[in-house]
Amino acid sequence: MRLRVLLGAVVVLAPLVSGFYHAKPILQRHSLAAIRRPQRPCAATGLQMFGFGFNLDAITAAGYNAALNVWAEVPTPLRVLMRPRDLLAYLIFRTCYSRALRLGYLLQTLLSRLLKKDIPPPAYLQTVLGFLEPRFAQLSRLTGLIYLVNVSISAIGLIDLNIRPGLDRLFTKLAYTAYAGYFLNEVRRFVTPRWFPKLAEDKRRAYIVDRSASVFFWTITIVLLLDQISTFFNVPLSSSLALGGVGGVAIGLASKDVVSNFVGGLMLLITEPFTPGDFITFLYQGQWMIGKVERVGWYQTRIRNRDTRPVYVPNAFFVNTMVTNMDR
Repeated sequence: MRLRVLLGAVVVLAPLVSGFYHAKPILQRHSLAAIRRPQRPCAATGLQMFGFGFNLDAITAAGYNAALNVWAEVPTPLRVLMRPRDLLAYLIFRTCYSRALRLGYLLQTLLSRLLKKDIPPPAYLQTVLGFLEPRFAQLSRLTGLIYLVNVSISAIGLIDLNIRPGLDRLFTKLAYTAYAGYFLNEVRRFVTPRWFPKLAEDKRRAYIVDRSASVFFWTITIVLLLDQISTFFNVPLSSSLALGGVGGVAIGLASKDVVSNFVGGLMLLITEPFTPGDFITFLYQGQWMIGKVERVGWYQTRIRNRDTRPVYVPNAFFVNTMVTNMDR
């Protein structure tokens, strides 16, 4: 209950603080103009109530000055750490995205009923709005993480540590660029079976298309990330790519087993010696194994043997061994 009250107070006060913070130069100019403006005894600038004159311009200027003085009294570290605009954006998005999506689905359902369509509306999770909700949930968590990191960077800058200016903006750009690459790849996975229904019937082609498209999207994303880092540090992109190539070689040498299993899984789907549902037999670690193939993953294959226990075999093993398919 206390947490809800605190969040409600933040939601109410954050817009006021944010709007006032960004309107300070305008308010200062307006207050100075109001003070310097000559007093005019007319209804637009003064009111006569009970024999007393009230100058609205002077009262407004005094109110602006008082508000500016209140903001000036806030300690500088607190003003730096508040970052009201970022906090407000996070709170609004966090509290509104789910309700907005479900309201859109409700309106879509009501409209479908008003038009008297015979086809019932799809389930929420099968619609575009249902697809967007978990992705927006991830985006809201990412926004909160960005806010915390930027506040931490600002706090470190207050204790006179040598931090390169604009580091918080760089982190924000990198985070949102990486999320954009992930989001576009998820959209591609969502629309591919709907635009190409025949592709879902061929698991081998579907796997190849999925892996190839994922590699393409993430390659573009990594290039964009390197470009932003190069721009920030004033380093040519070619140097960053060369450094990334050296790092890629080092990572490749360290993870050669992972790469070999990935290539092995790709070869299994291309050559198709067995598919999920087939009974196979092969020699594994000196003993003959027989079982039903349940899944061919990108790293390993899951086989259910006769005692119903699953056996996980690395894909690279099947590249150099003889496999007998009992169903062919």
